[in-house]
Amino acid sequence: MPEPVVENRRLCPTRASGAHALIAHWITPDVCLARQRTGFHKCFSCAYRGLSAGAVLPDAPVRVFEPRVEPKRARSRG
Repeated sequence: MPEPVVENRRLCPTRASGAHALIAHWITPDVCLARQRTGFHKCFSCAYRGLSAGAVLPDAPVRVFEPRVEPKRARSRG
């Protein structure tokens, strides 16, 4: 499910993988850039890492998880 958009705010962290963050906060782009400069511990996996203050992320495609079906194994008779 895509994250809601708040004007002139970023969800920190916005995981590049699309994974949900357990604890996240809405911050301004200036705070985001300051956190990146100081090596904030959540920045290493953020989608905004290295982007400018005016950057806008494209809408993420909705991922559909399908169960993996294993082929049935033939029983060995012995």
